[in-house]
Amino acid sequence: MKLYYYRISIFYGLDKWHELIYSCILPLFTDNSPSFSFQCILYLSTFRGDSINITFILNNQKIGLIFVNQFKKEVCDFLIAHPTLQSKNRIHNIKYVFKNFSNDTLYYGLHGELINNFSAEGKLRDFRSIQNIISKIVINQLSKEQIDNDTLLSFTLWLYILVDISIELKKEELKDYYQKLFLVLVHNSNGFEPHLYLRLNNTLQAFLTEIYEDLFFKRELASWVEEFIFTCSKLFNEIKLKNGFSTQFFHFKLITIINSHLGINYDTGAFLTECMRTFYLNNNINSLYKE
Repeated sequence: MKLYYYRISIFYGLDKWHELIYSCILPLFTDNSPSFSFQCILYLSTFRGDSINITFILNNQKIGLIFVNQFKKEVCDFLIAHPTLQSKNRIHNIKYVFKNFSNDTLYYGLHGELINNFSAEGKLRDFRSIQNIISKIVINQLSKEQIDNDTLLSFTLWLYILVDISIELKKEELKDYYQKLFLVLVHNSNGFEPHLYLRLNNTLQAFLTEIYEDLFFKRELASWVEEFIFTCSKLFNEIKLKNGFSTQFFHFKLITIINSHLGINYDTGAFLTECMRTFYLNNNINSLYKE
């Protein structure tokens, strides 16, 4: 079946993303959602401006054009009615000669320019269920309150840990896992500039403690946590059987996908990935980083 991809980038202030998601994107999945089937894959980015990037996937070109044009009109009406201040220039490791895009604007087909680790989506069909569930989590959870960089970082760490749980980590192993990962975050500063390390260190330690307490002490997990674990575990077993993908490959792809969806910039992503690599190597965990 032929699929049609419609890619839209909406530049809007990060501190108001929750309002845009709640008003324009969340309604697509409510009782008033379209009667036809479609997929909505969402990527956040702060590169060249704060933006919410959406890929709609449909199997009917005519319906797709009507649907996307109607969505575009609703978003443009919202941007006019609720303008935001221009995004601040954010520091990125990748230097770009052009200035940021203006806030309160909408463009087509910019995904490859704006999103870290963005791959041709057609090559990620085996991982579509993960992309869909991450997008669903972002749309449902981040529409509830104001978003900042710490919100995105916390969600990223949550998803990293849930990937491990979905594959091999048992509840009785959580305490040991938490303590060892905590030590890595404390000591893993090699190769990173002091300002980056110090800024992320305390934040990540606090988030890790919160996540551990939620996972270990709560009798019932949030429904999105259970759904993500189930989806990852099911996908892992399916693609391992189908394609013979290794656990290492699975971890690599999921960490890459998570970073691209949550808008984690190059420096922060490199720091997080190095922390996880060190953790896996030090503890001989069968994952992407085991040699």
